[in-house]
Amino acid sequence: MVSLGVLLVIIGVGSFVLPMVGAHVNLLNSYQPWVGIIIAALGLITVLFGARRVRTSTVVDTNE
Repeated sequence: MVSLGVLLVIIGVGSFVLPMVGAHVNLLNSYQPWVGIIIAALGLITVLFGARRVRTSTVVDTNE
């Protein structure tokens, strides 16, 4: 879950930054930079909830 979120953040930030450095991506060009921001935000939310899920799911049995 965390790796998917990291991938979404990289794709979102990359699609936001690429037009600034002169490399234009024609996919959803009329909706840039909003698409990049939304994808990066979804990735960040996925990373945060994925890390929280991993942290809460590791339960240590102290009865042994």
